Amino acid sequence: ALCALCIAPVAVIFQSSLIGFLAVICFFQSLGFTTFCHKLGTTLGFDNQDSLLRSCIASKLLLLSYSALLLSGYAHSSLVAPFALGLQVMGSVVYFIGLLIECSGWLPSNWTKPVRYYRLNA
Repeated sequence: ALCALCIAPVAVIFQSSLIGFLAVICFFQSLGFTTFCHKLGTTLGFDNQDSLLRSCIASKLLLLSYSALLLSGYAHSSLVAPFALGLQVMGSVVYFIGLLIECSGWLPSNWTKPVRYYRLNA
């Protein structure tokens, strides 16, 4: 969270979408979304069950708020524009990977409950 808070003002000052994208990545990493690069591939996932739920809810709220800003015409303001690409890409990636993991049949039986899946999609 500290990294995202340090990078975000720099993205706004320089109006850099690259730095804004990195700030969004740091934000999701502070929520528990992890990425590992191996020799033959990349692993995307979450630290634990709580971080999955926290990241899914945060990404959904960020996507909904960005959509509201887009519809109202404020998405091109100088405070929001540097983070637009990062919110669209990483918000969607984190949200849908979280939903895929949540509805996976490989999880323990006490974790996969249909009610929880529907609550995440509501």
